[in-house]
Amino acid sequence: MKSKYFFQILGLLLITILFSQELTEEQIEKNAQEQLAAMLQYTAKFRFSKNLDVGDKVVYKRLDKKDSEISLEVTKKTTKGIWIKEKFDKNEVNLLIELTTMQVMEIWGYDEENIYQKPSLLSNQEVEEKIEELSKNFKDSNIVEKWNISQESMPFNISKKKIVCSILKPEIKMEYKLNMSISEIRKVKKDLEIYLSDEVPKMYPIMTFAIQTIFSGKTFQDITYGFVKNEDLELTEFFRSEKIK
Repeated sequence: MKSKYFFQILGLLLITILFSQELTEEQIEKNAQEQLAAMLQYTAKFRFSKNLDVGDKVVYKRLDKKDSEISLEVTKKTTKGIWIKEKFDKNEVNLLIELTTMQVMEIWGYDEENIYQKPSLLSNQEVEEKIEELSKNFKDSNIVEKWNISQESMPFNISKKKIVCSILKPEIKMEYKLNMSISEIRKVKKDLEIYLSDEVPKMYPIMTFAIQTIFSGKTFQDITYGFVKNEDLELTEFFRSEKIK
């Protein structure tokens, strides 16, 4: 996982730039690697459910990029936990997660040049410090006050199968709504909607849910439904193991 490229995908390259003015290339790379590890460690408890099992899989197509997809799959189960492989834009990330605590025990993968990478894990304190750093820098770009699960349900067709989705809807912060028309508010809220389904295993893509989980972690931790679609991604394939049916 070439960390600077990884952060560009996540929309987090700004962090590397902000702290690179007087740093060497090695220091910049080290900082980016630590930010990457912190993000992967921090978001695990929000992006994955505790009842995942070998074979659980989701595949999404990117709506903003033709012939590009993202996949997450539980590949192995050991005495230490489960291995989850996430693939996107020629990158591959493998996480070993202990399901009781949802702690990341190991990270390794390949960058877009197929070079093996293994970021070092950070302590809990180091993770909290890095996430606090990220949250401060992205605070002004977070326009969502909170998320609410809508009572309405929507059908979604996938591979000739129809699944039922709930919709996670945002409430926009007042300071942003003051500068927007009613039609603009409606459009923004519609664009930010997230479709979820309890028929789909909960494995949320890092590039889509990284920032949301920093600011609304409790919401996503409490949700047990799998991700179906938003304005950027759409589910094209999934498999759910017998364990969580």
